[in-house]
Amino acid sequence: MEAEGAAPVDSIAVSLDTRKKTGDGGSHRRTPSKKSHSHQSDAGRQSSTLSEGLVSIHTPVCDLGLDHTAGVSAQMRQAFDKLVAQHNVPRAHHFELRHRIYVALAFAAGDSELRYALLRARIYAAAILSQLMNEREFKNAFLSREPNFTADIIGVLQPEVHAPLSVQTAVFLALESLLKQRSEVSGAYVALNASANHGVLMFILRKAFTDVDGPPAFPYELMSALYFFLTAMANNMNGGQLLVSAGVVPVFVSALKHTHSQQLRSIGRAAKLLDYLISSTSSTFPAFCSANGITTLVDRIHSEVMSAVAVSDANPEAAADLTSPVTLPRFPDYPKQLYRRREILAAEQIYLLKELFKLLTHLVQQPSYNDRLRNLVETTLPQTLRTVLNYPAAFGSNVYGMAISISAMLVHNEPTSLPIIQEARLPETMLENLEKHVPYNSDVIMNIPGALGAFCLNDVGMEQVRKSNIIGSVLRVFSDPDFVRILQEGDVTGSFGASLDEFIRHFPTVKDQAMDQIIQMLKDVLAMGEADSPLVRLNPGNTFLLRTAEEEELKSYYDDFYGMMLESVTTFLEGLLEQRAHSELFMERGGWDLITRAIKSPLLPFGFVKSRTFESLHGLSSTLLDTSAEGVFRSLFKVISEYVVEPVSSDNQQTWTVSKYLELANAAALSEEEYKAAHIEIHRCISCTGAIALATYLINGSGGGSLARCIKVIDDVLPRDEFKQLVGMVCDAYCNGIQKAVAIEHVISTLPDAGDAKQTEKTQ
Repeated sequence: MEAEGAAPVDSIAVSLDTRKKTGDGGSHRRTPSKKSHSHQSDAGRQSSTLSEGLVSIHTPVCDLGLDHTAGVSAQMRQAFDKLVAQHNVPRAHHFELRHRIYVALAFAAGDSELRYALLRARIYAAAILSQLMNEREFKNAFLSREPNFTADIIGVLQPEVHAPLSVQTAVFLALESLLKQRSEVSGAYVALNASANHGVLMFILRKAFTDVDGPPAFPYELMSALYFFLTAMANNMNGGQLLVSAGVVPVFVSALKHTHSQQLRSIGRAAKLLDYLISSTSSTFPAFCSANGITTLVDRIHSEVMSAVAVSDANPEAAADLTSPVTLPRFPDYPKQLYRRREILAAEQIYLLKELFKLLTHLVQQPSYNDRLRNLVETTLPQTLRTVLNYPAAFGSNVYGMAISISAMLVHNEPTSLPIIQEARLPETMLENLEKHVPYNSDVIMNIPGALGAFCLNDVGMEQVRKSNIIGSVLRVFSDPDFVRILQEGDVTGSFGASLDEFIRHFPTVKDQAMDQIIQMLKDVLAMGEADSPLVRLNPGNTFLLRTAEEEELKSYYDDFYGMMLESVTTFLEGLLEQRAHSELFMERGGWDLITRAIKSPLLPFGFVKSRTFESLHGLSSTLLDTSAEGVFRSLFKVISEYVVEPVSSDNQQTWTVSKYLELANAAALSEEEYKAAHIEIHRCISCTGAIALATYLINGSGGGSLARCIKVIDDVLPRDEFKQLVGMVCDAYCNGIQKAVAIEHVISTLPDAGDAKQTEKTQ
């Protein structure tokens, strides 16, 4: 289809092919087109002279007899129906005909809003094509017909054009998409005059941040589109360097001074762009310092923190969130809900605080910037950080972890600044608040060991840490149901264990105290694995036979919280006990014995051997094997003996026959006593299987897969007679229970595996 180039803008002009396929193999029959001799001829007579073939429709809007009292959409429908009927327009050309009718109606009626809407639609259509097509496809399908499209839409942004802001928004969104086409990047930069201080881009940015105390000069949609384009430009080829050369850094620094509440999100985005430009372009940081960016950043952080404190003080009930049970609802009520915590700050203020603290965090983490940041401790920053640490209810889940990290980096970058920070009571405030409550945030947990290491660089700080119970308070998160999900984020526990290991190595005087707290933490976790644990009320997980239809419906929401706890603990210990001295002390204090006791928990999932919990347990045991193979195997053999050898001569072996196990497939038919007994027996099997599997993996791994070497490993651990007796009794128990094993396998195959499926999916 081709437009009639000479047609007036208030006329419908379009060329289309009205040929139809015949029945013989899809061949075409072409009939010469006939045109009327005058545009003023009757529309019906014009229709009668047309036949199949290439047809040019040229109809003034005024000749269509439309109802001008109706809306534009109704008029479009009237014109569309008439033209389709008159010219027998095929369905393939309906969309273009509709579009031509809309354009003609917009110009005929002088409707500028409709014209701008159609222009935005065309711009957005080009942007979508740019997103969906690769460079070659986009060039062939669009740029070959519109080679100057990028330069044309950039021309709309010129101040003298006075284009509506909605059209400018569409232009920036389209430019963000077009930057993905490499052939359009350089042309876009040239048309924008991106490296010039007087270019259209800088004109818009200066206008956006002119009035420090006034409302935004542009609507939120335009500022968002501009931010997306600037982000894409900073990530594309030399775009970041061009922005810095144009002088965008001083504009963004001045944006940090704006105070209007409607500007908060735009200011946060400016801080985020500054953060990216500083980290990606070497010339950005000198320009940032020249624009007095450091002082401006510190002052703005202080201002926002004080504003947040005022909001927190106006909501005294917010502190109740720190002491009341926040998180896991009582099962089965609201099984999807993990935890809820009221935010007392507005979303825009939270976003701005995060971006400001991220920018400052990345600045202090760069060693090459230390000379320019040496005097930060002499500003309001220490007092600001102390305020943040003193208000966990307001800042706990947002910037608390970054405040701890910045406090540590200030000391590590300039150790002589520690007395100044201590004079501001920053370490004291952090220790006091974290002993009371650890915010529900993974960054807080991971940053605590680094902060403790920084504060212990002098005798005063070391004494403060030793007198506090900070390590024990932080380790309590492993037995706190509120932290079950948080500790599963990424490698939180492994990183925390490695950081605590580094802290203990640098300050060995706290090693005994830390190990005592670790042993106590293990005991607390074991208590959470008991049959009467509060975890059972929170969520039973895949540890119980399902008896009701309600439980069947909710089984997809079952989570093995105890398994998650045990996984977090073992991953943490694996990172902590890399040093032989630490692992030896751990074994001496009975830490591994406590871990093996966890295998006997009645809250282990049915698929324990295939779970991530078992994998983490295997990793920890492999780490400890190099320290004390005898201690590792003796604890495992003790569990095996308890669950396999001892029941051979007990009444339990006779009670649980094959038929008994088969009855478990219909758990709803069991009485309460039978249900409890079945639960105990199933978990006895799970614990026994887990201990045997773990011992088998360790033996195979240490023996290199060779039977002779594996026997040699065991021979070095246990006396030969004791080992032979153990193996004989295990074999006897298994040989006499082959039928029982088959029955157990059948029952286990009928048990719910939702949790196991989740664990397997995460592992993959």
